[in-house]
Amino acid sequence: MGAQKKGATRFSEELAHVPLQAILLADSFTTKFRPITLDRPKVLSLSLSLSIWQTPPLGLVKINFDGAVFEDANMSGVGVVIKDNNGFVLASCSEKIPQAYKPDEIETLAAKKALSFAHELGFRCAILEGDSLGLI
Repeated sequence: MGAQKKGATRFSEELAHVPLQAILLADSFTTKFRPITLDRPKVLSLSLSLSIWQTPPLGLVKINFDGAVFEDANMSGVGVVIKDNNGFVLASCSEKIPQAYKPDEIETLAAKKALSFAHELGFRCAILEGDSLGLI
């Protein structure tokens, strides 16, 4: 494990309890450092909604998935996180796809990846959750 700066653990523990603040902080860093980095690719999304993650019932896991489209780079991506009823991450994966899909298509591919990933790991009792209103 690499060396950590003083306060780094406290910082990450605080953010673990306040996801919205973490998102806003990350966005402010992106905005602040955009001039010294490459132009950020445009991201397409079907919906943007803030909700509080709820734990699954005892004996189940929750599989969260999402897809993103980067039109300017002609790329897409999918991500999956599997958590237990305590909110602990059991497994996660992400994948870059060298094609810019439509938002509803990438969400469908993300759901498919989530289900196959969970199946490969032996999870049989689960709740599947994504942010695409047209898919879920």
